[in-house]
Amino acid sequence: MPNLVPLPPNFLEVLHEIATDELVIPAGTPFVSEGQDGRQVFLVRSGQGLRANLLQDGRRQVVSFLFPGDIIGLQALLIGQFLNSAEARSDMGVSVIERRDLRALWRERFEAVVLSLQAMAYEEVRLTKAMVAIGQFSAEEAVASLLHTLFSRARTHGMLRGTSMAFPFRQADLADALGLSLVHMNKTIAKLRRAGHLELVDGRLSLQDADRLARTYNLDVT
Repeated sequence: MPNLVPLPPNFLEVLHEIATDELVIPAGTPFVSEGQDGRQVFLVRSGQGLRANLLQDGRRQVVSFLFPGDIIGLQALLIGQFLNSAEARSDMGVSVIERRDLRALWRERFEAVVLSLQAMAYEEVRLTKAMVAIGQFSAEEAVASLLHTLFSRARTHGMLRGTSMAFPFRQADLADALGLSLVHMNKTIAKLRRAGHLELVDGRLSLQDADRLARTYNLDVT
C-alpha cells in the first residue's frame, strides 16, 4: 500500500458523526498528556501535530507526526491510558469521541472493529520504519527518509501546493524524532539542500523531485 493509503473516508465520517465535541486547537497547544486516562479518542480533521514522550531530565522522543485522518488514542482506550502526549504544530481541528460511543460502534458494526485495527496496524508500520531509521540509517539517510515520508503523506492527503507542503514542524522536532542533535540536524538538512534535494524555508518543505530523493537514498516508499 503506497504511503499507507488513508482509512476510508466513510469510516472517518462515521467517527466524526459519533463525536461529542469538536475542538480547534491552536498551534503549539498540547491536547493529550502522557499518562492521561484513555476515556476519549481523537480524530484529526485538519492541521498537523505530533506525539512525543518526555523523559524526566527534559529530553524528548518524538514518536510520530499527525496528519488529517489520524486517530489518536485507540491503544489508550484498550490499555487504559495514553502512553504519549500530543501537541498541535499548526492549528488543528479535532473530533472528540467518547470511549463508550466507540465501543458501541464496535458492537454494532464489525467493519468498524476491522478498520480500527487497521489504523493501529498503520501506526505500527510507521513506528517500525522510524525505529529502523534511528537504529540503522546514517543521519543523512534518516533525515531524507523522514522528510520523504512526511511529504508523501501530505501528497496522499492532497495537501501539496505544486511541489511544496506547509511544514509547521521545527528542526528540533525532526531531531527529536531521529535521536540527533539540533546541530547535526541543521547540518544534514543543509547538505540535502546543497545536493538539490529539498528546500525548507518559511514554514514550507519543497521537494522538486521526490522520486529522485527516494532513489538516491534507496528509500522504501511503502
